[in-house]
Amino acid sequence: MIFKALFFSLVLSNLGFASSSICIQTFNAYGTAYAPKVKKRFTNLSQKILSENCDIVQIQEVWQEKHFNLLDKAFSKSKYSVTHADQFRKDRAITGLVSLLKPTITFSYSELFQINNQKNPLDLIRDLIGVQKGIFLNEVFLKEQNDKIRIINMHTHPQSEFVRLAQIIQLVELEINRAPHSNPVVILGDLNAEPLSLEIALLKKTLLLEDAYLAVQNNYKDICTYCKDNPLGHSSNDRVIDYIFTAAGSRTKLDARKAFINFQEFNGETLSDHYGVKVEFSFVEPGRVLDWNHQTVQKRVKEAKSVLVQAKNILEQKNKRLYKNSINIASKLIEQFENKSFSPEFKQRILRDN
Repeated sequence: MIFKALFFSLVLSNLGFASSSICIQTFNAYGTAYAPKVKKRFTNLSQKILSENCDIVQIQEVWQEKHFNLLDKAFSKSKYSVTHADQFRKDRAITGLVSLLKPTITFSYSELFQINNQKNPLDLIRDLIGVQKGIFLNEVFLKEQNDKIRIINMHTHPQSEFVRLAQIIQLVELEINRAPHSNPVVILGDLNAEPLSLEIALLKKTLLLEDAYLAVQNNYKDICTYCKDNPLGHSSNDRVIDYIFTAAGSRTKLDARKAFINFQEFNGETLSDHYGVKVEFSFVEPGRVLDWNHQTVQKRVKEAKSVLVQAKNILEQKNKRLYKNSINIASKLIEQFENKSFSPEFKQRILRDN
């Protein structure tokens, strides 16, 4: 599929990634202009990443070029390719999204969210300094599996449920209509929304995603990624807002085996106002393809339409004019689920018994 935007392709013919398992990490590094001890924390973070030795590391909030350069230098002699989302767009916006990848990169792409603020004072400041939320997509090749994985690193609005719904609707449309579906996908990052929120339901139900941490641990009882006791935190309660989600491809499924909340500290120093999420996966064959009339499939379609209708109605009630495009996209997605008008590959995702 050809994206209607700037893209970057990098093929390293002499390098290959061969393994029967893979480790994936997401972490918000808290690199804002007002954050304390960013240089020291990023130095510690680099050492922590090297000690953990995960294959795919996705970072949010690397806002300043000097801090990206610090990371780039720290991993210059490692097996990681270090890239910044802002390299792959022509605008001058700053998303803070960074990718560290051991597997061979075959495609990279970044896109800003069309709705990025709700016109409050903090959003106006973000606009003024060019800080915007968005996504960073990388496709990597896995030599042993002879397959590719798409990794989407994202960061959504910190305060507004309405803006987050609009942002997730944009991602859903991209993933359903503008991306290939024959390969497994990993969607991760700081979503600023809790597990039972409509935002998370919208993402999971429409894209048929599995929460990798939940697949292993069954619940989020007594854990948090944005915690009230974090010395660098700003939360008055314990919250889970950082995630790793997956969906199987036509030949390969990422099967979550171990899951951790990590990156609390390094050498006695707190690393960020967030904690990280790390999941170790094995590669297995995806489940069988069900009939469209199967009750499991019908339930999936019903739930997807339901969350889309809920999101659409909320945005209409909040500000029909501001969210006009998001409302229109949601309406078209509802029609697609009603009419089964998807690519054969995405239809297979809906039908697959995982």
